[in-house]
Amino acid sequence: DLKCAIKVELKGGFEYYQLPLGIKTELPKWYKAEVKPRSSTFKHYSILQTNSPGEIEANYCEEWLFPCISVLSGNYISSGERICQMQIKLREDAPWYMKILDLFTKIELKYVDEEEIKGSRKGFGSTGIN
Repeated sequence: DLKCAIKVELKGGFEYYQLPLGIKTELPKWYKAEVKPRSSTFKHYSILQTNSPGEIEANYCEEWLFPCISVLSGNYISSGERICQMQIKLREDAPWYMKILDLFTKIELKYVDEEEIKGSRKGFGSTGIN
């Protein structure tokens, strides 16, 4: 499970948010991460992920964000609340030898503090843009 890194007051009315997850990492080549809402995310916070599942590519090394829209007003998400989950996978187009190496690969994530996050918001949603 991934946690929201900051406290957020949700305004509702289908307002768009990019909630920081407090993770900043670069995945190994041929890997991707899929980010999906938890089964209780909408029930507890009335938010919907806008690109579900979200895919984080191997070359993305900025802070991970959870893009969502808020449906109802008056909700809060506290820092540390579990709002989504992720799975790191070998990409489908990986060569055959990577499928063997994947059996022995260990991937570690680094949680970052709020000071490291500041100023690292560029890059989200910029695939294919120079």
